[in-house]
Amino acid sequence: MIKAIIFDLDGVLVDTKKIHYNSLNKALRKYKHSIISPSEHAEIFDGLPTNEKLKILNNRNLIPKKDNSKIKKYKQAITQKILKKNIKKKKKKKKILKNLKKKNLKKKKK
Repeated sequence: MIKAIIFDLDGVLVDTKKIHYNSLNKALRKYKHSIISPSEHAEIFDGLPTNEKLKILNNRNLIPKKDNSKIKKYKQAITQKILKKNIKKKKKKKKILKNLKKKNLKKKKK
């Protein structure tokens, strides 16, 4: 009997590199901050949790710490919206997730 299936969303179900890059920049732009370049994202920010990305931007005096919460919240909302849209496009992967749900396997988020 299968009790659990563990996999990481990033790169398994969806290629998330561009999604995280674009979501962060949309959030930065919304709150009137400078965006980061693709090369800067690849070299410094790629793979880091949003809080770590924001700390780096704070330490470089590119955004004030008081904006971290609203930037993170907006960035996460954009990311979730894009991920849901992308997963819907991946019919085989969506079917696998639905079958797992039918078998009553529970999702556990980090």
